[in-house]
Formats: sequence, C-alpha cells, structure tokens
Amino acid sequence: MNTKHTPGPWKHTTPQGAFGHEIIGPDGHLICKMQHHPDEQKQAADDADLIAAAPDLLAALETIANQCGPFTVHGLPPLDYATIGNIARAAIAEATAQGFAPDGRK
Repeated sequence: MNTKHTPGPWKHTTPQGAFGHEIIGPDGHLICKMQHHPDEQKQAADDADLIAAAPDLLAALETIANQCGPFTVHGLPPLDYATIGNIARAAIAEATAQGFAPDGRK
C-alpha cells in the first residue's frame, strides 16, 4: 500500500525532567511531542507507546489484509491462521507494551 506518513520504526522517548513524551522517527526527527499533567504519567506513557507503534500496526494490518484473499473454489480460505495470529499478537504487544507468546499466552 502507498503511505504518505514517516516510515517506521518510531521510538517513544521521555525527555529527562519533562512531563511529556516524544515520538522519534528512524532518522531521529521529532514526529510527535506530548505533554501531560504529572498525575497522568502512566496513561500518557501508554498513549505514547500506542502512537509509536502506529507504523508497525499499519504494516501488520496490511499483511493480514493481504493474507485474507477470496475463498478458493473449494470454499476454503487460503489463509495461514498461525501466521495471521502471530502478526496480530505482535502488533498488540507493541501497542500495549506487553509481551505475548506465539500461542497467545501473556
């Protein structure tokens, strides 16, 4: 697919002494800067993780969409369900800063 956004990977950083987060592109340029109230540090960090994961989430969805072709003549979809599940779990893990085993266990 043709995208117009800054290519990934994007990295979430937290500047020292600041109540904020930055999303940095692969070339070191600032993509996004977030500021928040000191009481919202955890939620802001989670939000920044999700933003930083955006290019990989898009790539995962593109891969999944490409795997989901039309049904075959025999009525069975030409899908590799294990691959699709692993791609989705990896994207979820990146977006939520959690780890998932290949079989879906945390």
